[in-house]
Amino acid sequence: MAKRIAVNTEGFAHVNPVPVASRIGRHLSSGVLTGRDLATREFPAALDEQVRIVFERIAELLETAGGDTGDILKVTLWVERYRDRDAINREWELMFPDPASRPARQIIKAQLDEGALIQADVTAILPESTPAPAVVVAPAASGFDEALRAKLAGIPVSTLSSALRKRGHVNVFLDGLTTNQPGVRIVGPARTLRFIPFRPDLFASHGGGFNAQKLAFDTVNEGEILVVEARGERTTGTVGDILALRAQVRGAAGIVTDGGVRDWTQVADIGIPVFSQGPHPSVLGRRHVPWETDVAIACGGAAVLPGDVIVGDDDGAIVIPAALVAEIAEEAAVVEAEDAWVLQQVADGHPVDGLFPMNEQWRSRYLESQGEQ
Repeated sequence: MAKRIAVNTEGFAHVNPVPVASRIGRHLSSGVLTGRDLATREFPAALDEQVRIVFERIAELLETAGGDTGDILKVTLWVERYRDRDAINREWELMFPDPASRPARQIIKAQLDEGALIQADVTAILPESTPAPAVVVAPAASGFDEALRAKLAGIPVSTLSSALRKRGHVNVFLDGLTTNQPGVRIVGPARTLRFIPFRPDLFASHGGGFNAQKLAFDTVNEGEILVVEARGERTTGTVGDILALRAQVRGAAGIVTDGGVRDWTQVADIGIPVFSQGPHPSVLGRRHVPWETDVAIACGGAAVLPGDVIVGDDDGAIVIPAALVAEIAEEAAVVEAEDAWVLQQVADGHPVDGLFPMNEQWRSRYLESQGEQ
């Protein structure tokens, strides 16, 4: 029996519990492709613009699935205004310029979602040699919400790392990485992207088109942090200004890569926090092949799973296992309050002996100051 493979592209994954398309063997059938602007999440008022976006989504889907628009067998279009076909025909002839090699087409008048003027689906027969990638949706961090995000945002990485060390988690540092936005903290669940070492044949099959790198930046969600495994290779860029801007527009809380960053000044000007090994002008294909998204990776020497929580500040970045986030935040918040009190005592002239860490006498004074005695 043939195995069915789900195919997702940006604008559909993480929204509904169904893929944008499904493939069995060489046969591909899509769900609905709309003219929604992926940056604003709104439908443009003009039919021409919605039609253009729909045809872009069609091309993107076929490329993601491992084929191209020459593999399309039929396109079905639903429209609000049945006779308004000029915009459709313009894009149709651009996508299928050869009259002798065009897919079948059906246009149906329909009442669409508010703001939508057109939508489409396609069927296609794909090449046998290029299996479609299945996009795995990253799980949310266990119990992670805005209250927890706010609590973590007030705790230094150093304090969080101490709480993790008490539980045996000593390899949580994303070593060698510094921020391009000093003074700005990042907190959020991880989305992951993995690169493998460059090889010409693999880059030819996986490096072009809507590859894993573009997929990751095009599907990162609001508040998430995109974490990139670049094997500590700092002599090539792993993100540049266009992809950094895309992540910012999507609402990402930050980008973390153990590789280099192209367009360093422009990326810094965009304002999205990026933790990396620093600038490098080379393109991705010098050292890397974009391989897969939303899988377990290694970044800066630490294991990172989708949904783990990343926290970064001027000291660096760490990863907190999703299952430990709530208890680590609670404990670290208590420690941070104690440290702040100790700091004030030192500022007032008290010696650190017996105060840091607090002996029984100093702890009693601390608890009294907190109204706990």
